[in-house]
Amino acid sequence: GGTGGKARAERGGGEGVGGETRGGEETGRGAGAACQKGWRSQAGRALAVRNYSALQADNKPGYADAVADKWTRAHPQDATTPLLLAEQSQQKKDVAAAKSGYARVLEIDPDNAVALNNLAWLLTEDKDPKGLEYAEHAQRLAPFNPGILDTLGWALTHNGQAKRGVQILR
Repeated sequence: GGTGGKARAERGGGEGVGGETRGGEETGRGAGAACQKGWRSQAGRALAVRNYSALQADNKPGYADAVADKWTRAHPQDATTPLLLAEQSQQKKDVAAAKSGYARVLEIDPDNAVALNNLAWLLTEDKDPKGLEYAEHAQRLAPFNPGILDTLGWALTHNGQAKRGVQILR
């Protein structure tokens, strides 16, 4: 809360594509240009992710990594690509890279529920009590998300709160 549409658009949130000020009203000269810039940024993000995914599917990881690196350097405050890379590292069982990637996402967007949840899971698996903190933060952001509740229940049971953990897991 409290950020404008432009900030949400730049960090990959759902609302606003730029050109907004008070209450989402388009105001002043340049509002149309700002909206177009925001749209290009969102469209560019989607194209970068699709391009990366297609190159991975074509078994061209070097090219895919170059696309991801280029997008990330050009858009350092966009958590989309770092999140994608962290999730892929986790799928490949590269836990160290996944943890590092999720930490990077959280530097950009401290309230990214996906990164919080996935990092919580990895830390809990490694018996790191910090996993519970991340799980609780994710649950505050998405209190009814089954995956997040599952992670929270798991983290609680592994941090000496089995009764509460089991209640959440049911």
